[in-house]
Amino acid sequence: MLLTRCALLSSPSPSSIFYTHTHTHTHTRTHAQAKKNPTCISSKKMVKVKSLCTLQIPEGVTVDVKGRKVTVTGKRGTLTKDLTHLQLDMRVDKKNRTFTVIRWFGSKIPIACLNTTKAHVQNMITGVTKGYRFKVRCAYAHFPINVSVDGQNIEVRNFLGEKRVRRQLVPSSVKVSQTDPSKVKDEIIFDGNDLEQVSREAAVLHQMCLVKKKDIRKFLDGIYVQTKTNIEGVE
Repeated sequence: MLLTRCALLSSPSPSSIFYTHTHTHTHTRTHAQAKKNPTCISSKKMVKVKSLCTLQIPEGVTVDVKGRKVTVTGKRGTLTKDLTHLQLDMRVDKKNRTFTVIRWFGSKIPIACLNTTKAHVQNMITGVTKGYRFKVRCAYAHFPINVSVDGQNIEVRNFLGEKRVRRQLVPSSVKVSQTDPSKVKDEIIFDGNDLEQVSREAAVLHQMCLVKKKDIRKFLDGIYVQTKTNIEGVE
C-alpha cells in the first residue's frame, strides 16, 4: 500500500503531461524552422511603412525641391543645399505651405535622417529671413593679439609673441568686420546667411590661434567665439 501511494504521488498528472508535451513540441518546431530558414524568427518584427517629418514654411519664404536639391529663397537671399545622398522623399505643399520629408520602410538610421533634413531646411529658412552673426573675441594675458581686417582678409599678429603672421581669406558669402575699439576691444564679427559657412569661418580663426606644446589650462591665449545670434534680432 505504501509503494502504491508513493508511485501515485510521483507520477505526473494528465494536465502536466499534456503541458510538457506541447511545450516540447513547440520548442522543437521553432528550432527546426530556424535551422531551415534563419530569417523566419526575425521576420516577425514590425516594420514601419511610412515615417515623415513636416516643417511649416513661413510667409515670405519660398522652398523648392528638384532632384533632392533644396532651394530656399527669402528677403536676404537664396540658399541651395544638395541632399541627393539621402534616400528620402521630399515634397513641398504650396497650398498648405509645408515641407515634408518621407522615408518608406526605413530602419533606424534612415529614419534618423528625417530630423536632420528638417533641421537643415529650418536653418536655411532662418538664414534667408534673419541671418546669422558670430562674434569672436581675443583673449591674452601678456602678449596682446593684434588683429587687422582688410576687406575679406584677416591677419593675426603677435600671438604669444610670435613673429609669424597668421592669415585667413574669408569667402564673399560671409561678411567680416571689426568692432570699433572704443566700444568693444578686440572683437571680430562674421555675418552671413549660411549657418555652416559663418560658423566655419569663426572656427577657422579660432583654430589658427591654438597654443602648442604648453599647458592649455595655464596658457589661455587665443581667439574664442563669444556669441551666436541672428542679424535681424540684433539690429
